[in-house]
Amino acid sequence: MSQNELFHKGLQAFNLGQFFEAHEIWEEFWQELRLNRPDSQEFTQMQALIQISVALHLIQENRIIGAKKVLERARINISKANENILGVNIECVYQEIIRFFEKGDFANCLNVKIS
Repeated sequence: MSQNELFHKGLQAFNLGQFFEAHEIWEEFWQELRLNRPDSQEFTQMQALIQISVALHLIQENRIIGAKKVLERARINISKANENILGVNIECVYQEIIRFFEKGDFANCLNVKIS
């Protein structure tokens, strides 16, 4: 499967609330980047998307402290990279999630979609 196909398959899983599955799919894309382009913007961007997916999966499991730690790592990666990957503004996705998270509105964190 091509990187583009993996990316979009991960988006589909993410938007269905299948955050662990999205993480697994995107990790395959990220592993390829790690081998071939570890210093690329895409590598850091994908790492941030994976971390966001993991955080949302942890919220689904009511592991809020773990989710907070992973979201902090995602924020660091987002700050190092261009905000967009394949048309997705990672910063906007992160900000929408964090806005709900900081209010303790975890259900709406899980409703964030990537378009």
